[in-house]
Amino acid sequence: MKKHGRFVAGVFGASVLLALGTGAFLTANDAGVKEAKAAGEDLVFTLTDENFGILNPASSGTISVADESGTTNVKFQYKTETRSGYIFLKPNYWITNSTVPEGYYISKVSGTYTGNTSESATPGVSFGAECVASSNTNFDVEFPVKKYGSFEGINENTEYCYANVSEAGNRNAQLATLVYTFSPKPAAIVYDHITITGSPTRTDYYVGESFSTDGLTVTAYETAEETDAGLDVTDEVKWLFKPEVFESTDTTSVYAIVSWNDLMLETNIEGITVSEPATVESLEVVNAKGTYDASESFDASAVTVYANMSDGKRNDVTSSAELSAYNPILSDFISGIYQMTATYGGVSGTFDLNLTATIKGYRDSRTSGILIGTVTGVEKVYADSTDINVWINDGTSGIMIYKISESEIEGELAIGKRIAVEGGQNVFNGLSQVNNLTRAVIIGDGEEIAPVDIDAFDSDSLEGLDSSLINVEGLTYVSGSIASGTKAANVIVKYQGSNLTLRAPTNGAAVALSDAGLDAWFDKIEDLPFNFVGHLGWFNAPQLAPLSLDDFDCPDFNAVEAFVDGYMHMDEYQGVDDADGACLATYPLAKEAFEKLSEVQQDYFLTSTYFADAAARYNAWAVANGEALDSSLGVINSISDSTTWIALGALLGVGAIAGAAIIVANRRRKAE
Repeated sequence: MKKHGRFVAGVFGASVLLALGTGAFLTANDAGVKEAKAAGEDLVFTLTDENFGILNPASSGTISVADESGTTNVKFQYKTETRSGYIFLKPNYWITNSTVPEGYYISKVSGTYTGNTSESATPGVSFGAECVASSNTNFDVEFPVKKYGSFEGINENTEYCYANVSEAGNRNAQLATLVYTFSPKPAAIVYDHITITGSPTRTDYYVGESFSTDGLTVTAYETAEETDAGLDVTDEVKWLFKPEVFESTDTTSVYAIVSWNDLMLETNIEGITVSEPATVESLEVVNAKGTYDASESFDASAVTVYANMSDGKRNDVTSSAELSAYNPILSDFISGIYQMTATYGGVSGTFDLNLTATIKGYRDSRTSGILIGTVTGVEKVYADSTDINVWINDGTSGIMIYKISESEIEGELAIGKRIAVEGGQNVFNGLSQVNNLTRAVIIGDGEEIAPVDIDAFDSDSLEGLDSSLINVEGLTYVSGSIASGTKAANVIVKYQGSNLTLRAPTNGAAVALSDAGLDAWFDKIEDLPFNFVGHLGWFNAPQLAPLSLDDFDCPDFNAVEAFVDGYMHMDEYQGVDDADGACLATYPLAKEAFEKLSEVQQDYFLTSTYFADAAARYNAWAVANGEALDSSLGVINSISDSTTWIALGALLGVGAIAGAAIIVANRRRKAE
């Protein structure tokens, strides 16, 4: 038998460094190439920044950017066409197979890149599993020797290096160096023989069928003793069988010839049973993957088809059965069921797939598609228009349907309703949105969406949560106004010591929030901490995107307001001229409730403008009862409405109060 060789990796000496100018390529006539080839060494071809600039725009002869998010998440690729939004360092752009020196193959691509220094000196990046990264600006990828002759068709998910620039201000990331390593094609290894191992999966056949090699493995060995690991060549061999087709029930074996390149092996496979043809009575379909998201393609490998035959056998006919096309539409996702059909031997069997349409899957697909969620917000784009934005969530993620008319939605739109949506999407300054609505259908009441608790407000922590319902606690107002008439007015609030933006997403939302009194709400809570349960916006960075005054809550203010409403009787006059001393009876209850407030709440009650009248009354009651208010908690401010200073001399005497003064509202009502 003849022997066959294949290339394997070898060990080489030191590398020869080559630096070429703009547009130059290695050729077999280069002096450095000749020198390296003579020594059997690697060649290293270095491109520097004179060969390429900023990775933008995408055009012939440049390195292209695939901006999948429109914001800081810029994933780019080293190749002219866009592929999945990653930087695939596929070595056929500057260097192609035709320009690789004769006798060499591309074994490695590496390099460095930086951010545009006018924006950021160092981009933050993450690397794929195939990269060896020594820092966040270096990348490395090695290519297997078995692929040395061609780089087309390599699985991009497993054999490419990619990097993801995730820091703000790095959309203009640029390569600083790009280095190709060329290694000599290694010497050939001669294979001695091939073997067949395993057992055939199928041994029962009908007249008219052919033998199946499923279950058999073919391995090539370098030595007769098989001391080497061997090379699995099962997918590369050719088979010849005798008989090619089973013609008799007397057949009990198959004579097989298997060949791989110049190696050949003959064998006799025993244990074959051949029966007269039987008819298919029914099909049984087993589907190992029962649920599909709208973003997923059908996986035929998860389906096994069994034929129940008239002779009582149950045969696996998966490889011969035909499956109907998988092409669900919006109504299928609304129902949640998609029925498929398997056909074999003129008999059909059906099986169901469960369908989901998650927003996360829709966003990740970056294409038009289908999603289902619960309506969590509706806002007018402009206060004087009928165009609206609709915010939806499904518990995993959120997205905004941009600028549609309510008449485009089939059914009655309302917060809390479940909605099925089909359309295209884009990303506007970091905010994912459905911007090309094809169809939207209200399909019932939605599930209650629990907000995501936020404990860090930065781009990395919040990536993928834009438009989601979030819960942020411990915010404080800093500056700004949501004034009516402004477009997406900004307010600055503080969270964990840093300022962040609270921004009405549209003019319509800004006007609605202004009309609802958001600015006045900030005024009355002053510097008390407040909570936000609403949508996460994004405009080059994460923001709070309020749609309603109901998105805000201030527990400390609520506690003080409940105290005032319950104990201060502001709709009644409990003044010092009450002959029956009504204030003397009311004060102990108020004092008991006041002391149950936290120190922050007590201080706010005594010093705030909003509750100045109530605080003045409380102070008056305290003095009238012969008590001095704890001054460490603050000083009573001037009253917001018309007030007057009066002395308590008429009630207690000037000496008794030692000149103390109190604030009493002019509105005097007779106490009950």
